[in-house]
Amino acid sequence: MAPSDQPFLATNARRGFVHPGLRLGDGMVRYGFSKCPLEEESDLLAVFFRSLWATSERSGWLNRCTNITAAKQILEDYGLLPRSLIVSFPKLREMCGQGMTIDEARKLTLAQGCVTEVDGIRVLFSELPEGQMILGTAPPMVGLYTRIDDHVGLLLRKVNQSVVLINELAR
Repeated sequence: MAPSDQPFLATNARRGFVHPGLRLGDGMVRYGFSKCPLEEESDLLAVFFRSLWATSERSGWLNRCTNITAAKQILEDYGLLPRSLIVSFPKLREMCGQGMTIDEARKLTLAQGCVTEVDGIRVLFSELPEGQMILGTAPPMVGLYTRIDDHVGLLLRKVNQSVVLINELAR
């Protein structure tokens, strides 16, 4: 990773996140793997949200807001295009219609990699707490997701710009 890829946010071996991920002299950044079966991945996503929100507040970053429109504008202000939006299932039903079932959403995700696409943004769902969403730019610009069996590791780059956290309840 290049110095311009900083700041980093990386998983550790205890299913948490550390900032800044340590960039070594040879351009490598270490990140840990923790046990996280696929069905528990949404728990890790909730930990990511809380960790990045706290890190963003401490660091004075501007990648937090209260609605999708503002989140899109934040990414665009950095010259990035919004590409993926992760929402809770109730929010997904609000966006796609109340007739959407969780089984249908899972089938669509398996078949096409997302539940739906709106204005070029792929919409996915997770068990995030009510009102919380994550908007990201193109996946290669966000970072790395590595899964090996029941272990997962994440390394996010330019985390102050490539990901915007939305909390509709933080008014």
